Amino acid sequence: VIKTEGIDISSLQYLKGLGIHSSGILSSDTILNNNSSETKFTVTGLSMKGGTLDLLPLINSFRKAQGLIIADKKQITVTSLSLDGDKGYARAKGKIVNGYADIVFELMPEFGRLEEIEKMLIKQYETSPGYYVFPYRGKLSI
Repeated sequence: VIKTEGIDISSLQYLKGLGIHSSGILSSDTILNNNSSETKFTVTGLSMKGGTLDLLPLINSFRKAQGLIIADKKQITVTSLSLDGDKGYARAKGKIVNGYADIVFELMPEFGRLEEIEKMLIKQYETSPGYYVFPYRGKLSI
């Protein structure tokens, strides 16, 4: 197991390559298998904006992330990713293969904390009261 503590995510080149401006403190445990790795992580003090993320409503309101990512030579699998913040909670899961993402984001906002424009932006993605699903399928520019 490879453990990391106190890594500032603003220095991660992969995020910079996606045009994402972020900050926060990363802690993780990574298990290396024969041809893959499994990383369980937590980011506290999270702040994100820019790149593909700007397409996701409320992305700049999340302050904590945690999840499990499995990577091998062919793909990255986001087994679970949860985001918690000032305006609600979100989850994501999916895959990234050859720079192409197929990820589903689920949003459960605290409706009383949303601005009217935010309510209007997410309304089209409502699948049941208080539950919104945003599929993202597309190339990630690196």
